[in-house]
Amino acid sequence: MTLTKIGRLSLVSLGLALGAISAEAASPNGYTYSVVATLGILAPGTGGFFHCGDFEPGDINSRGDVAFASDLAANRNCDPSAVGEGLYARYNGITRKIARTGDPISGTLNYGPGVLSPPGMNDSGDVAFGFCTDIPSAWFTLCGTVAGVFRYDSVRQNVSPVLLPGDPAPGGTTFRGTDAHTDLNNRGEIATVGVIDTYAGNCTNPAAACFGLGRGVYVFDRFNNPKKIAAPGDPAPDSSSTFDDAWDPNLNNSGDVAFGGHVTGETCVGGDDSTLGCFDSLYLYRASTGQISSIAHQGMSAPGGGKFRYAFNGRLNEGGDASFIGAFNEDQTENGVFLFLREHPGTLLAVARVGDPLPGGAMKNATQSQGSHAIDNSANVAFSAVLDADSNGDGVDDTGVYLWSNGKITTVVKTGTVIPGKGAVAHVNNAYDVDTPNPWPEVHMNERGQILTQVIMDTGANYVIIATPN
Repeated sequence: MTLTKIGRLSLVSLGLALGAISAEAASPNGYTYSVVATLGILAPGTGGFFHCGDFEPGDINSRGDVAFASDLAANRNCDPSAVGEGLYARYNGITRKIARTGDPISGTLNYGPGVLSPPGMNDSGDVAFGFCTDIPSAWFTLCGTVAGVFRYDSVRQNVSPVLLPGDPAPGGTTFRGTDAHTDLNNRGEIATVGVIDTYAGNCTNPAAACFGLGRGVYVFDRFNNPKKIAAPGDPAPDSSSTFDDAWDPNLNNSGDVAFGGHVTGETCVGGDDSTLGCFDSLYLYRASTGQISSIAHQGMSAPGGGKFRYAFNGRLNEGGDASFIGAFNEDQTENGVFLFLREHPGTLLAVARVGDPLPGGAMKNATQSQGSHAIDNSANVAFSAVLDADSNGDGVDDTGVYLWSNGKITTVVKTGTVIPGKGAVAHVNNAYDVDTPNPWPEVHMNERGQILTQVIMDTGANYVIIATPN
């Protein structure tokens, strides 16, 4: 489940079924497609079948290992009686269950309704993730229960808690839970969101369920010791005010962290005084200096014109460059994917904006959900987009994943792409969001140029795929 940027919290169900990874013939556009997961197959371990909903591809590491989540159902026929969600990882063609609804955590505490996507996977194959517990919650609306943060050791094949409700937090406060999303680097450090006791947060209405709580960004070392990066009440850079919200972190192997933050007194897009947070501006924490700087801020001029209404979901590479999504107008339909170059301070580039030409049509919308774009160490950016075309005549806008490299955009996979032996792609999307203006195919990329995403075929089959450059 994830938080979309259209002013709503969506409980996103995940449907997966796993088959053997099958290398297909090379596509004319320069990629070979491998199927990682297919709807309708019995899930590894106990817990039923992967449900006919949507995938949540989570991450891909340099070896091509992947992490993903799925709804679980009682049978392969898409029975509406779901039995929860599960998080899985695939190593050398073998899929393992990491955690699922109903599994025990410790004592009487169990995993609850669902996964907080996306998780993070490092090059060792370890996974860090948020998962709702079975503790009821009035303030956490994403899954109706309080969520914790966990670490999966791929060698020992066990899960250990990193952040549980009631744990002490830096600054003399207390962790009450977490929120999307959680990331992991090769040093074993985990960046995540901590919901803490604070009256400096955005939720200032005493009648609201979230009153007295706020969100901060924290990094846990490999021994699970937490360090605060930014939290409500902390000074905000380039401002005389303070943060009242910080969340959605992504970190690199140097320990730098990109995160979304909101400053007290600024416009609260997508929220109010009764919400836990607002849509954000984008910040970068540099581990070498301990300093936070602003990357893209609400009201700042955007490349190509207009001013950012918000900027969010920063994805970092090893050099500290970041891709992110920005939006401009009230209904957030004027948006795009952007690139921040660390070696050129203050330099932002537009990767693709609404109206820009893409292979197959003009960009109609940038997918405004967490995990819908990725960046590699050469500052190549993979991103998903909606097109102003309907090439297969199904009454739904075409969708695709594209690669931006040095100003040139090429197709990775889109509506109409033929995957040999599988058919033609109808939608680069999940099944729940096909007819919405904000499709949500997660996009993840490793340093080999492999891109993890999901497609729905003209046959109705639903796959998680890896696109490998030839």
